[in-house]
Formats: sequence, structure tokens, C-alpha cells
Amino acid sequence: MEHTIGNGCRYTPTQLAGSISVPGESFQTIRFVKQFNINLEPIFQDNPSISPSFYYMALGSQNTIHLVNSSLWVDANTLWYVSPVLIQGSSGQERWITSQGSGTVTGPQNININYYHQFLISYDVITSDSSVIPTPIHLTAQSFGTILVQSLGMGINKLWLDSATNWKVDASINGTTGLERWMLAVPSSGVIAAPVSITLPYIHQYYLSFIVSPQSSGYVNVSDGWFNAGKITIAAIPSANYGFDRWYSDNPFVFISNLNTPVIDVIVHGAGNITAFFNKPSNSFFFTNTQQQSVYLTVEAGTGGSVTYSYGQNTGSVSQGSKTALLLPVGTNVCLTAIPMSGYTFAGWNNSLLGNANPYCFTVYANMTIHADFSNSTQNNNGGSSGEGTTVQSVPEFPFGSLPITAATFLLLLFLSSRIRRKNNI
Repeated sequence: MEHTIGNGCRYTPTQLAGSISVPGESFQTIRFVKQFNINLEPIFQDNPSISPSFYYMALGSQNTIHLVNSSLWVDANTLWYVSPVLIQGSSGQERWITSQGSGTVTGPQNININYYHQFLISYDVITSDSSVIPTPIHLTAQSFGTILVQSLGMGINKLWLDSATNWKVDASINGTTGLERWMLAVPSSGVIAAPVSITLPYIHQYYLSFIVSPQSSGYVNVSDGWFNAGKITIAAIPSANYGFDRWYSDNPFVFISNLNTPVIDVIVHGAGNITAFFNKPSNSFFFTNTQQQSVYLTVEAGTGGSVTYSYGQNTGSVSQGSKTALLLPVGTNVCLTAIPMSGYTFAGWNNSLLGNANPYCFTVYANMTIHADFSNSTQNNNGGSSGEGTTVQSVPEFPFGSLPITAATFLLLLFLSSRIRRKNNI
């Protein structure tokens, strides 16, 4: 016998509570238990191989069933609970878990129990120079079906995240001054598909500015911008009529290896300004007192041949249609040899402005560009065909033909030409 009062509530008899005997009559006491109807609706992300259990009270006794879609009568105001975590796999890095592990039956209700498929993800935060990032790294991911924003510290950070969901971390983190930052060297986002260890390598960078003094006296081969902490190499390139003087750094944490050479290594452990100073050579006609210690010689090979070069114990070659730049001490003796390809002949240096001696030997005193011209012998083209060169290295170009022809310049070229001719026995 049971008594239902509707809307998912009923009173169910259990057992005799007791009896009373009087002459000619007998009475029995029956105990009723109030119960509510609940509907179980479990939801599983993916399909676990282990079935969880559902525990509940009915008529004063604990009952257990496998968690499937069910309709149950449960004692009012009693506790129900489920297996909250199902571990899958021997590694213990995969699981199905619910955040709704228990509750109290206070009335008829639908109980939706969501089991989320999760993997244990390890995020390892490192930096290029072992520096410590001063602010937390923000991870945006999903856990238990909701967006999770988690702060990651240096080293290993382990989190359980929902399968088949996206994660994302900060791609860049600024320092306190705005002139320091850490840039992530790998993609900043991904999809959770398995238990993995993800390394997040951040490159430590500082902002450097480059100044030339006086203005228009030259330039530095790199522009203002962000540079990785550690060693970088830069070069100071003088303009025409100028020579390199010295370097200056306004921050001791931007250390210059040699202040007096145009090509230097810089140890970057801070932000700052680097100044390249240039000066004009003395009025001595032959540049004997110039403070410029090194100059650039650019060697170009036109279409139809290549050029080999040698100076001291060093040799090299330039293929057709390309060029290379050599940083040489002032006064270096250099020899160039033009090698025409089949069907071509050597036509001269710099459109024959420097003659057609081959090999061509000379002494370098200033930045200069020398171009080997070749002509197509099958077409009897004596004008030469220089072709367009492909820049191999960005360097200044100061072809003799672009220098202002003043009286002093003319005498200088005449002097250099006589030295070259004597060296080549012309």
C-alpha cells in the first residue's frame, strides 16, 4: 500500500511499526516514508570505458545502480552521490570527471550529471636567457565546460583541461618600463587532444635606438627596434667624405666590445641608445691622418662572368649577377680577376673607367665599388653587359663615378691611378 499525493511525491509504507492489543480488538501501526521522484540524465563527453555508480536512499536503505538514464523514487531529504572521478589509462593523465558529485533530494527533480573528458596538460614556461618574467602569463582554456583564466608562473604548471577545447596564452609580455618584453617563440594557442607537455619559450628582448653624429655623416646597418638579449653584431657605415670615429652607449647594460672599430659585438642586457660618431678626414691629400680604420670594398660581377678576389691570405669569388662586400683595413692590397663564361669576353672594370687589366690589383683607401663588365662575344657587343646585381649584403656604395669632380678629387684620382698602373705594370 502506498499513497501518492501527485507532482512526484508519495508516501510509501515500510514495515509494521508496532501493535496494540485490547480485549476483542487488534491494532497495527504502519510507517510511511516520504519519497520524491527523480530523473537521472547523465551526459558524457566522449565515451568512457568505465561506468560510474549512483548511490541513493530508498525506504531507509542505501541503493546503488549504474549511472544511466533512470527514473527513481528516493527518500526525501536524503543525500545522493556519484563516483566523481573515473581514471582512464595507466598513466593517470586522462579522466572523466563531474563537478556535480552529490546533492540532497528536497523535491522531485531532474538531475543532469555532466562528466567531462579531461587530459592533464603540463605547461613549462622558460626564457631565452633564464630571466624571470615579472608578471604572470595568462592561460585561457576550458575546464568543466566553462572558460578558465589561469595564471602561469615560471617552470612547470599542470592543469586538467577539457578534451577537444582550445587554449591560448599571452604571445608577448611587457616589462615595467615599456622598453623590455618577452616574446613567445612558438604558437600561442592550440587544441587539447591528448595529455602532453607544452614548452612555452619566451625570447627576452630590449629596445635599442641608434644615433648618428653628426647627422648624415653615416648610418648604422640596423634600425631602431627590439633585439634579443645576448650578443648582437652591428656596423657603422660612413658617408662620403667621412670616416668612422667611435661608439658610445648610454647604458652600461648595453656593453660595446670595442668602441673604436666600426664592426662590433654588443652584449645586450638592457635597453638604451647607441651612438655612432663619424668625423671628416684631415686635409692631408693622401688621407694619411684619417681616423677611419676600415673601409668597405664592394665587388660586383655582371652578367656573363664571375670575379675572384684575394687579399693577404684570403680568397673568394663572386658569381655572375651578384655582389659581395669586404670590410678591409685601410691600405689593404687587393687583386681582382674577371673570369668570363663561354660566349662572353671581359670588357673592363666600371665601364672601363678603371681600365681592363686582368688581374686588376690596387690598394684600398676608402669605400668603393668595383664592377666587372662582360660582353657577349657572339653578338660582338663591345659595350659590355653589366646586368643587374642581387644584393648579398646591404652595404654603402660609393662608385668613383658618383664622387663630385673637384680639383682636389681629380688630383687624388690621378694619384691613385698612377699607383694602380705602377702596381699592374701598365
